[in-house]
Amino acid sequence: MTAGLFLSRAIVASVVLSALYVVYKAAISRINAPALMRSAILAIYTVSILAAITGVPHPASPASGQIAAINAVADESASSISITRIAVIIYLAGTAIMLLVTAVAWFRVWRMVARGSKVTDSRGLKITLLNNDNYSPFSWMGRIVMSRRDYETAPAAVLCHEMQHVTLRHRYDLAIAQIFLILDWFNPAAWLLLRQLRKVHEYQADRRVIDSGADKRDYQLLLISRAARCRFPALANALSRSPLRDRIVMMQRDATKRAAWRLLFLLPGLLCAGFVLASPVVSTSLQELNNVTAVNKPQKAAGTPDVMIGGELIPMEDMEKVDASQIESITVRKDLPGHPDGLIIVKMKE
Repeated sequence: MTAGLFLSRAIVASVVLSALYVVYKAAISRINAPALMRSAILAIYTVSILAAITGVPHPASPASGQIAAINAVADESASSISITRIAVIIYLAGTAIMLLVTAVAWFRVWRMVARGSKVTDSRGLKITLLNNDNYSPFSWMGRIVMSRRDYETAPAAVLCHEMQHVTLRHRYDLAIAQIFLILDWFNPAAWLLLRQLRKVHEYQADRRVIDSGADKRDYQLLLISRAARCRFPALANALSRSPLRDRIVMMQRDATKRAAWRLLFLLPGLLCAGFVLASPVVSTSLQELNNVTAVNKPQKAAGTPDVMIGGELIPMEDMEKVDASQIESITVRKDLPGHPDGLIIVKMKE
């Protein structure tokens, strides 16, 4: 996959996710059905990824048989860099930065967990105890992480809350969202959807704690008392992560029944995204990105045209090896995306 094609696929995923996020925010985010809300968000990620994989056409290959070579004979300098190439450079740089930031954050949590004391309670829960009391309890990679003081003195609801994150496998949701964010970092909707996912995780855990028999009022007071202790890793689920007011409001509401039909609202959003991607301006821009094969082409000097023979690009120097008597025609093109220095099409005799 070329760098340009990689970016065009990310843009397709971005358009689809943005359209579906608007629908989710308007029609689904305010209901009290955490499991359904989680399913909707995961469906948005899935559809966006599938759209990127299947919805971007590959760059058209040169006609076989009649076109045996493509060459560039333009003499003028090609010092200017195309906008599409600049976009690819910026995208690759942003992706690299996001990947580095994620790796550093993951390593910090791993190091902190590795230094803690490992215990297993009577229910088989894997717990890591920290000597630092400043961290709020959180779950990470299927393990509950909390300070030793919290483990010894905190109410049972604290451990119960983190246990829900583990048993519901919220870590996999966050992994999918984080990978998507690394590749789609330029899209504000991707950041907002991750925030919604974290809120839904907390809604689910809160609901499970209340359903397990915890007193609702006491549990809400516990959340309020711990709101100030909100230091936690960015890649983990934590007791105090989601906005407290939203969680308390959600706990006060009755569960929304028969809400699955709301998922149908995602279909118009998907259609809107399809119309946008099919528009001439967008589709042409994506096709132009598809043809950006590299940020730099070290195999030829600036201003040197591209050459293709038999559907394959060849160095300009190799043109000397071509038998001139076998050349039927040479066509010069200077208007093709991805070939800023020009393009020559050489047709060989049959």
